[in-house]
Amino acid sequence: MSFLKDVEKVEDFSVAHLIALVNKCGGLNEAMAVLRGEKKITLEDVIRLLLDKNGRCIPQEEVTENVCDPDTDYYFDRLTGDVDYAPILLSWEKLFNREAVLTPDEFKSHIKAIKHRVAIWPTADKPQIANLFAGPHFPVILPQLSQGDYGRILESTFLPVVESAYTESYPDRKFFNHRAGELAGQVTIVDDRHAKLIKDLESGPIVGVICYPLQGFSVEAQRQMANLMPDFVSLSGPIEEAVATAMFPKHLVRDVNTPVQHCSAVKWHDSGVSLYFSANNTGLALNFHGSLGGAHDFCSGAFFVRW
Repeated sequence: MSFLKDVEKVEDFSVAHLIALVNKCGGLNEAMAVLRGEKKITLEDVIRLLLDKNGRCIPQEEVTENVCDPDTDYYFDRLTGDVDYAPILLSWEKLFNREAVLTPDEFKSHIKAIKHRVAIWPTADKPQIANLFAGPHFPVILPQLSQGDYGRILESTFLPVVESAYTESYPDRKFFNHRAGELAGQVTIVDDRHAKLIKDLESGPIVGVICYPLQGFSVEAQRQMANLMPDFVSLSGPIEEAVATAMFPKHLVRDVNTPVQHCSAVKWHDSGVSLYFSANNTGLALNFHGSLGGAHDFCSGAFFVRW
């Protein structure tokens, strides 16, 4: 059956189209009532929701790569109740050995403003991404970066912070960088918004929210879905994932039943390979994977949302 968008003139309106329209009216009795003038039809634009009520992305027709249903046995522990931003800031300062550029109240205000922006995009009466934070999400601060090679900065600045936070939270476990010595000059950004984020970090820290609405999406599908989001939402790479993991190790790398975290905004070596963080009950690892078109129900990508 052809779609209505393919109908260019009345002669192209088939019996199948007529049946579909009657069904949309609620059935034959309802459609006949409209024709008799007893009822009326009101037409309005349909809002294309990009996320469901649980905060998971809804695959759109533009997403042609593989997506599967998530395995709910794999999940991130959520922040619950009123978030206390003071200890989060203290932890951040300790991790990155620098003073935070804002107070707890300012941090809270920034996050509130970001959430409001999400709730009313593109318009308050027809929001498309209002459910973005219905799933697990975490307030983070990305530290200022100096210019330099992405892989080198990742290995020298961010992965040691991940290791420190992880081993402090889980003294009997270890962090494994399986790509040690193989990141400098080998990591390339493939997402334009992620590239802009990294460039903007040269001017100063950026407050944002990292969220995980992409469980079950292949890496390629994640990249396609990211293109449908507004420009203040970017696909996460290993730097955002590292910061979030270091700030919230009890939530994001709890055990083997926390999802694998894809770093889909970058490639490693060539276009068919990317990076990921994976936790189990004995350790946390950074590694690479290929088959970027494969969908896995225990894996998730992330979005970084900023003002």
